[in-house]
Amino acid sequence: MISDIPTATEFEEHGVDYLNLAWDGIMKILVDLFESSEGGYAIDGQHESKVWESAQRTLSTSLLLTHQGCELLLKSRIAEISPFLLISSNIRNWPKPTKTNAVSFDEIRTLDAQDLPKMHDLVTKYQLSDDFKTSYNTLRKNRNKVSHTVSKNLRFTAAELLKVILGISHELLANKKWFRLRESHLASGVDAALHSNDYDSFVLAREAVILKAELDRPSMLKYFDFDKKRRAYICPVCAYSSSDWDYFEDATIALLKPNTSKSNKVYCFACDGLSPVIRKACNHDDCKGNVLTEDAERCLTCFGDQTE
Repeated sequence: MISDIPTATEFEEHGVDYLNLAWDGIMKILVDLFESSEGGYAIDGQHESKVWESAQRTLSTSLLLTHQGCELLLKSRIAEISPFLLISSNIRNWPKPTKTNAVSFDEIRTLDAQDLPKMHDLVTKYQLSDDFKTSYNTLRKNRNKVSHTVSKNLRFTAAELLKVILGISHELLANKKWFRLRESHLASGVDAALHSNDYDSFVLAREAVILKAELDRPSMLKYFDFDKKRRAYICPVCAYSSSDWDYFEDATIALLKPNTSKSNKVYCFACDGLSPVIRKACNHDDCKGNVLTEDAERCLTCFGDQTE
């Protein structure tokens, strides 16, 4: 008999872990640059170019992790029908069972990465989009180059890899928001044991601020329903749950919902919070904001104290 048969849930959990680990590596670089600029250390173009040149190996590792995560998520979809559909080798080539030991599933060769999309569309109720298939093929080819060559011409950017991860999540985990997957990942990590509970909120808010600056408008709209052309506001949930909110200079990551002059709620894609607000002019002369926290104590444009 065959033992250790994996489940769709196990494939998905491992796939999400790999995507998060890839994201961690990319974000570490972006956070370092972000903290340098927030700390008043000006980085010129030449210095920043050197940073990204030094970061290529880290970005390449994130690409490998991204590919592995995507492969496992595709296997998860197929395993929902049957994990045995993942077996590719002829039965003649399978390990021989003995009278005392079963054959472990992981000893049997499974489908190659290039065959997973075809099997996915053949047996599941889902159909992969053409954009995803194109992105997956590019990812797979780049993965092979990173794994088997040392090409000096192979270069990646943080933005393109972040968009690949978000595209995978959007296509294969459509019922789960990326920041909630990040939240679960952070809660189970080492930092969760070293920091207070509000640290994860701070990290997620910081990532949202960085993404807003790093990604283009179409990507922010597609993956977070966040329009970079609209006036954005500070999220009161993130601000009050993070002891380090003053760390940010521009933490406007919430939008009025709906987008009307009388709207009395803001939605934040980082914490997934829909917060009541008061429409009233800020009492600070240098601020034109007119959206305050529900208790009217803070302006959500400048975060200025309204009780002074």
